[in-house]
Amino acid sequence: MIRKALPLVTLLLLSFSFTAQAQESTDGIGTTFGVDSGSIFDIDPGSEIGVNVNFTNNEGFSDEAIVSISGPDGWNISWGNQESPSLGHLYEMSPGELTWVGYSIEAPTVSGGLPLSESLHQFSMRVQSLDNASSDWYNFSLRYGFFDGASIVEGGGVSSIEPGSTDIFEIMLRNEGNSWRDLKLEIIPLDSESQPVGQSDLFFSYGGWSASVIDRWQLENVPPNGTVTARIQIDSPSDNEGSLFFEALVWSEAFPGSVSKSVQGVNIVPRVGGEIQKSEDGCSNSETSPGEFCEVILEISNTGDIASKFELNMIGGEEWIDIDFTDNSYTISPGNTISGISINVTVAQGTISGKTADLVVQLVVDDWSPGHVSFTIVSGEYFSWTLEMVTSEIIDGNNLTSTWTLMNSGNGPDGIVANLDSNVVTDFCFIPPAGSSFDSTSGAPRSFELLDVQSGESVSFIAWMVVPDVAPIESQATLTVEVRSTRDPSIIFMGTEMATIPGAEIEDPDPIENGIREIIVKWMNKWLEVSLIIVVVVIGTLGVVKALSIRAREMREPGEAEGLDAEKAEEWISRFGKEVAEEKGVIESPTLPHSEFKTDFMEKSGGDSEKPLESPDEKIVSEASEILDSAQTEDDIQEAMRIADEITGEDMLHPDNEILEASRETDGKVDSSSDDEVPSDFDLEI
Repeated sequence: MIRKALPLVTLLLLSFSFTAQAQESTDGIGTTFGVDSGSIFDIDPGSEIGVNVNFTNNEGFSDEAIVSISGPDGWNISWGNQESPSLGHLYEMSPGELTWVGYSIEAPTVSGGLPLSESLHQFSMRVQSLDNASSDWYNFSLRYGFFDGASIVEGGGVSSIEPGSTDIFEIMLRNEGNSWRDLKLEIIPLDSESQPVGQSDLFFSYGGWSASVIDRWQLENVPPNGTVTARIQIDSPSDNEGSLFFEALVWSEAFPGSVSKSVQGVNIVPRVGGEIQKSEDGCSNSETSPGEFCEVILEISNTGDIASKFELNMIGGEEWIDIDFTDNSYTISPGNTISGISINVTVAQGTISGKTADLVVQLVVDDWSPGHVSFTIVSGEYFSWTLEMVTSEIIDGNNLTSTWTLMNSGNGPDGIVANLDSNVVTDFCFIPPAGSSFDSTSGAPRSFELLDVQSGESVSFIAWMVVPDVAPIESQATLTVEVRSTRDPSIIFMGTEMATIPGAEIEDPDPIENGIREIIVKWMNKWLEVSLIIVVVVIGTLGVVKALSIRAREMREPGEAEGLDAEKAEEWISRFGKEVAEEKGVIESPTLPHSEFKTDFMEKSGGDSEKPLESPDEKIVSEASEILDSAQTEDDIQEAMRIADEITGEDMLHPDNEILEASRETDGKVDSSSDDEVPSDFDLEI
């Protein structure tokens, strides 16, 4: 029910009283309203009210004033000015001038029980003087009126009932008003043409059917926008078939003129029912790993009076599970049961661990469900690691380095434990990945543990070993890496990297002498022979070249030798006289014991196990030959052959040698002591 708004004439009369009050107020300062604050006016839901208020310039000079109006949200304030009421309108006023402002306020309708009845809503008018910065306010309230109504939220439709039985039907009602009210409910039967039979009441009996409204106390004192449940009891006749249609009427006690209606139908049908239950549940109490399945065994019973076709509907399926029914449709006679109905649920590969799906198997017969069962499938943990990469290399000649990369190919967090071992005594350790834990006291971890590696993440680490430079005999250095899963230790990866350790050379047990002397001895042992060959070849080549040049000069100047004074034979022979060697004193060498002499001799000669001198490198000999060949030109070789032929053919003696030869023939003997002696000033030229 909506109350009517106050007539606009009444508001105008109020405005006149405001005017009179404003004219009587002559001691104000600035521009002020002509009425005091605190007025309260009634307004009905959805109606409109007009307001006129005056204000006066109390100063002795002209003034400009802005008048604005504000109110609660949802209330519409309108006036004839272009500006918004909340922003205000500018008025120019002469001294003592009285001005009227009129506007209207529209109340909102009731929605969801609001605004409540008798609630006050505040409005405010403000006049602000621009010349002296003074302000005045007029505040008033609007009292919201009553609204009453009721509606049927849920109800109507067709239900079923068994022959000769009693059933309860519920209808949900709502108080659509804005105050606490009692709701009224009555029922009336309808004939075959859907026309009411008789008058509505709390009870009726019609065609063997009876119906009554029960629990009426629940409809009392319902709050605004509140809901209640009305209960109607239906008694059916004993016939095997038949139907009843009736109308339910509801209204608010304060406003009987507004009635909501709904039609409810009830059919007598043979009893149809069923039961479903689990005989085995292999899914709810355990986890199912990806790629595996769990099984649920069901039983279905027909509790109705006739044979019925039952269907199984699965609710709550997920993408990561596959559901397989033995069959989803069964026809069962009254009182019989079918057991052993198998449902297999498979978890897809790659499903993350811990995922849960709540599955419901609904039993449906004749488009309604007499029951259901539910179970839960949980994705279990699946542990797996994939070895993505293993590489090994030797760095800096002796650092055997192995790099590993593994990926968590399981469906949940996992970790690894890695151990490192070597078959030789040397330095070796891990360079563990970030976030791993290891024993840091040694500074060279040979094991580490890494936890919480998420599915799909990769882990990389490095293992290295210093390969010894030499071993007593040639052998293999082995670096062994072992990696296990922390969640499933049966997952293991092992890798072995090998490097060859060269055997040691057999050396003489002689003590090693350090210093320049040892360096010179080693160099001479290796290069002396080659050096001598090169020196001899070079000196010989230079000598041949020199001899050839002297011989060529003598052949060019044959007359110069004849101009020289001939040396006398006696002078020449005297050159070959045997000189008496000056007698030298006897020098006695020091004497040493045999053992000391042998030791000293062996040290200087290199010892018994001294290695034989190696022959010069063929490359060095080749280079020396090239040097000799380059020094001997073709002309010099031919000249040397020509001179050799002349000497061989002529066999001529030097003039001085002819005298010596004759003397030897005369004497018939030659002093043997001078056979190998040569005059000191004689130069042999080749």
